Amino acid sequence: FTVNALALDLRTMAVHDPLGGLADLRAGQLRACSATAFTDDPLRIIRGVRQAAAYGFQIHPETRNAMKQANPGLREVSPERLRDELARMLAGLHQAACLQALDRLGALDAILPELEGLKGMEQPAPHVHDGWQHTVATLAHLEGILSILSPGFDPETANDLFTGMLAQRLGRYRLQLAAHLDESLVPGRSVRSLLSLAAIYHDIAKPPSRSVDESGRLRFLGHDEQGSIIAAARLRALQFSGPEVERVETIIRNHMRVHFHVNRLAREGKPPTRRGLYRFFRDTGQAGVETILLSLADLRATYEETLTQETWAACLDICRLFLENLWEKPKEAVAPPAILDGEGLMKALGLSPGPRVGFLLENIREAQATGKVRSRREALAHGRATLRRIESGQVRESILVDGARLYFFQRPGSGMPLVLLHGFPLDHCIWQPLLPFLPAGAWLLTPDLRGHGLSDSPPGMYTMASMADDLAAILGYLRIRRAVVVGHSMGGYVALAFAQAHTGLLAGLGLVASRATADSAEQRLTRQQLAERVQSEGVQALVDAMLHKMTASSKAAGRVRELFLKTQPAGAAGSLLGMAGRPDTSSLVASLPVPVMLLAGSRDLLIPPEQALCKGIESGTLRRVELPEAGHLPMMEFPAETAGAIARLLREAK
Repeated sequence: FTVNALALDLRTMAVHDPLGGLADLRAGQLRACSATAFTDDPLRIIRGVRQAAAYGFQIHPETRNAMKQANPGLREVSPERLRDELARMLAGLHQAACLQALDRLGALDAILPELEGLKGMEQPAPHVHDGWQHTVATLAHLEGILSILSPGFDPETANDLFTGMLAQRLGRYRLQLAAHLDESLVPGRSVRSLLSLAAIYHDIAKPPSRSVDESGRLRFLGHDEQGSIIAAARLRALQFSGPEVERVETIIRNHMRVHFHVNRLAREGKPPTRRGLYRFFRDTGQAGVETILLSLADLRATYEETLTQETWAACLDICRLFLENLWEKPKEAVAPPAILDGEGLMKALGLSPGPRVGFLLENIREAQATGKVRSRREALAHGRATLRRIESGQVRESILVDGARLYFFQRPGSGMPLVLLHGFPLDHCIWQPLLPFLPAGAWLLTPDLRGHGLSDSPPGMYTMASMADDLAAILGYLRIRRAVVVGHSMGGYVALAFAQAHTGLLAGLGLVASRATADSAEQRLTRQQLAERVQSEGVQALVDAMLHKMTASSKAAGRVRELFLKTQPAGAAGSLLGMAGRPDTSSLVASLPVPVMLLAGSRDLLIPPEQALCKGIESGTLRRVELPEAGHLPMMEFPAETAGAIARLLREAK
């Protein structure tokens, strides 16, 4: 640029200005030295935008045109040079304006091509922007928030209520925030620029994760997990270091967690528990600070002028609580000192090295953070109790999905996770008899589907797709990227819906006493009538209508009856209506690229073997298993044989 083409004679102090750089300097404009400046080195396009933002210059119209014409050459620039110039831009001023300028010049697609998909992407309330405008606004708000929380900011200059609230509630952490953001994972690139990259990519997976539920509401389930993967791939392509990729990936993966706590505090008046605080920093580590800062900017960009004082106050209170625990009392809630090491735990409990040792140590550490364990003796007692729950598959956890509390149970292990989905109107307990016959080290998950077991029973219809989304939310919470999913009866319908909507998460599919065909008109009517009876008569109507068909085993019948009576009427009715409306998925079964196992009982009175085994469908991925004496509950009637078929499916999955 002409402002760079100036020289000073140190003997005479004369300025040499062959290209009119002084005039451009006085005019506050960037003008290219020559017509070939950008074709000679297209990286100057990004540099020009950065320098214009840094010094408040305008780019000369002819120079802008030359930039536009040369931007295809950015694809030929080495990724290392693109990375370094991008990092400088994101460590400087007016980053949102820089992003928009690169977009107007047509250069953004060569650097961060995934952003194009955000343009025009509609978002539901309370969002006021489309996906692209929200991203730009998030970056702009982030810069403003960091300025307010910088050491040099004078709180007396706050010119609006929200700025004043931010300065008042989080201002005491200015020095810690500045020191944290100035850190470098590699020389020359600060954590600050990585935070900006995370802000740019935090919603990048919303377009591919977009869905519309039965009420017409837009949803973006799993966009945080998917977004972290997309962002990580882009950073690797730009040759960022492994630690930098991991940092951005962690921020994006966890950026919705602060919002969850904010909504809970604003709507229910419930602050995060000690367990919630511990788990946040356990999962975010050093990226916890950036995740908190991104959440503040994300919230402002979501609501803009519609943001209420109450919502902003709730967000600030949550962020202050997190930072307070991180920087003022870390040994209590964030990183309690270890009471036991792995060797001591294995010796005391008679364990061999393996993933369960790590799980138990982490479980004990969490119990310390929540105040349940204070001594070595209490730690060992807690470890023994947890080990018993592990062996019986009864390590219980829960998450909140769309306002419903959903419970799931684990038997922590290693290898490919195996998810077992129960049928209607039962719960995860139906799988207990076969757990001893499954591989001892396998990682097992047995959720209670919504409306069943311990999980909430919200009113309305439960489509199979919505329950499949529930499962995707659980896997996302556990950071599971692929799993084998086996479903019994209605659980099989949910597994099929999961295979359709979340194919990338599926490593193998098992249908036990289930079917891929839709209900006939008569079957739909029967389910709808039974749903009405349940709502008026209670779950006894299910016992009268279904129990005699579930199993021929008198021993199992008593247990099944107990599970029937535990089901909430709203859950039973919602599930019946959802099953009645499910689509035919026969073509899906035939086309799945993963191993599929179909298991049926010859004496099943609810779903005959010819339906359960999908007779007539041919596929190289299909394997059919028929148990001659089994009814509708083979996992309770013939647990060893059922477990053997599932174990083989697990081995086949990759």
